[in-house]
Amino acid sequence: MCGISGWLLKPNQQRDSAHLRAMAEVLAHRGPDDRGYYVEPIRGVALAHNRLSIIDLSAAGHQPMFSEDGQVAMVYNGELYNYCELRKELEAFGHHFHSRSDSEVVLRSFLQWGAACLERFCGMFALAFWSAADGKLLLARDALGMKPLYYAALPNAQGFVFASEIKAFLALPDFTARVNRAALQQFLEFGYCFDQQTTVLDGVYKLPPGHFLEVKDGVASQPQAY
Repeated sequence: MCGISGWLLKPNQQRDSAHLRAMAEVLAHRGPDDRGYYVEPIRGVALAHNRLSIIDLSAAGHQPMFSEDGQVAMVYNGELYNYCELRKELEAFGHHFHSRSDSEVVLRSFLQWGAACLERFCGMFALAFWSAADGKLLLARDALGMKPLYYAALPNAQGFVFASEIKAFLALPDFTARVNRAALQQFLEFGYCFDQQTTVLDGVYKLPPGHFLEVKDGVASQPQAY
């Protein structure tokens, strides 16, 4: 497994990059092999990745991973079972690969097909794509929900934040944890929360399996099934 985290701020908002590093440190157990950051203060975007190297052990699989023109950045946690087939298809379109990782296949699939690439993926994953051209952050989760992905609004209406685990939000110095009593009651009574977006913390949500959402100017859309 790997760990991903990051944020997209509303216009004219700023946040200390040390907060991103604190979130990544909390997720260190998810990816002990490597760690990477991308912070663009002017656009208000930040991405972090804790890597567990599985398919390609080289530095070519380092994340965040970028398109050649630097306009798209990706952080990805998971494994794509059909990445070899997709790689051949992408090579036929003229894509040239620089690694043996499934991560690069995921990135180039997005470059080729946009959000429609999600329908082609067979595997377990949670991911985030940042597109500088349109200023959008896209988050997605696999159809069975095997990889976790949580999100919330940042304190003081600063924008949007996401992470592989809820406890990463606790690393933010201005984040206040409040128990979602309805969710806690569901868990104690039934052993799980039947609301697919609810978590034990008020204001923290999980992206449902087989869904994606887009974030623009620090504001998230409603999750959509793909």
